[in-house]
Amino acid sequence: MPFDQVGTAEVLPELAACLAVAVTSAVRGVAPTHRDVAQRLHLVAAWLEGNGRPAEALVPAGEAVARLRGAGG
Repeated sequence: MPFDQVGTAEVLPELAACLAVAVTSAVRGVAPTHRDVAQRLHLVAAWLEGNGRPAEALVPAGEAVARLRGAGG
């Protein structure tokens, strides 16, 4: 399929999934108890799941859970 015929709705979830994994890797160096990072990772995971990418949502969701546990502990 030529690039100019690809719709945004078709490629956005794939792009978001790739970015979610990259962002999760990048933020691992940020303070593990930083709540804002955990909340944003949760939002990314929820968006991915809501857009038919539940497998890719596991990476940011797992990191969000680990951060929230660290913040609460």
